[in-house]
Amino acid sequence: GQYIASDPAVLPDGDGYRMFSTCFVVPPAGFDPATVRAAICQATSDDGLTWEEAPVAGDTRGLALAGREGEWDEDLE
Repeated sequence: GQYIASDPAVLPDGDGYRMFSTCFVVPPAGFDPATVRAAICQATSDDGLTWEEAPVAGDTRGLALAGREGEWDEDLE
């Protein structure tokens, strides 16, 4: 992830691997611990050693699932 990649789950995916992990959704204003939220990101690898974030629209590289700001699920792990 951009700042963290914690609690990883690695799964076989065809001839390679796909990893889902906890990451941070960083607002456009930049990294501020008061406004950063935990989300789920994904990355892919051919060999299990070199990883590349999955392509997504937006500022958070690899973002697969984000919570809803101000709701019970705003942070996901």
